[in-house]
Amino acid sequence: MSSNNDESQTEVVEGLVENFENELCIHCCEANAPLVKFCRHCRAPLHPLAAINPYERVHALGFIWRAAANKPRNVMVLIGIYLYFVPSLLFHVCYLWGIYRDSLWGHPNFVFSSIFSALVVVLISAALSFMMLLKTTVNYFKWKNER
Repeated sequence: MSSNNDESQTEVVEGLVENFENELCIHCCEANAPLVKFCRHCRAPLHPLAAINPYERVHALGFIWRAAANKPRNVMVLIGIYLYFVPSLLFHVCYLWGIYRDSLWGHPNFVFSSIFSALVVVLISAALSFMMLLKTTVNYFKWKNER
């Protein structure tokens, strides 16, 4: 009985898919199959419901950051990236300076082994912030000079 029910549901879904037209991506204008959530060409979310699932939300947010870094066509995008990443970079630099200062001057509570994992995370975060700022700035001025 359940296999008969599954077959009828499959037929209904196939009938619905046949009635839909191809969706166009608003970012790259490529045609996509009906009912897909992300563009097959540029991986942009095709509709707001694409980011409900947590796994798909990561892809949707990643697309936003990639688009901002790779194609910053507006000075406001550049300013927004700076407002987001400069405070993070400054915090990481200050934190690294504090670790360096405490280790250099022999702070009594300084234990390098307990700080090592935090140091690695801070170094990676600072490098990512710096690379995002550099990539966005270079791409913006490259695009501006091409215009």
